Amino acid sequence: MRLSNDKVMIVPFEPQLHAPLLYRCCHSGKYDLPLLSITECMNLKEAFAIVNPTNPSEVYGVVVLRNKDEISRRCEVHVFIIEEYQKNGIIQEAGKFMIYYIMNCMNYYKVIMQAREDNTAADTAIKNFGCELEGVLKHHLYSNGEFHNL
Repeated sequence: MRLSNDKVMIVPFEPQLHAPLLYRCCHSGKYDLPLLSITECMNLKEAFAIVNPTNPSEVYGVVVLRNKDEISRRCEVHVFIIEEYQKNGIIQEAGKFMIYYIMNCMNYYKVIMQAREDNTAADTAIKNFGCELEGVLKHHLYSNGEFHNL
């Protein structure tokens, strides 16, 4: 199955190629990402890179599937877009492919997405995927010395 169009291409996460970039982003101070070690970046499972379809070495971001529940047929999707590619519709395009893949190829029933309450761009993207707000996780994420709602 092809997960690409003229704007994005989704490829399996290749640790040797993609982990150093993810590690640098985690430790740059620009993003609200957990401080993953290089070993944790190298050992990501169920991860995909979002790349430029005409130049796959140009990485736009990463998608990680977590907390997969085979019995209830659900999983969480975590998307990270590199700053210079944000607000270009990349998350919309990549999200469509990932949701299609999860629902149709993995045969899952539910996709869970979380965003910080103050991240209006992510909130808009999530709503555009057709997701519904099920609730607010109060003080669920600790980042930069503060707790944040998701």
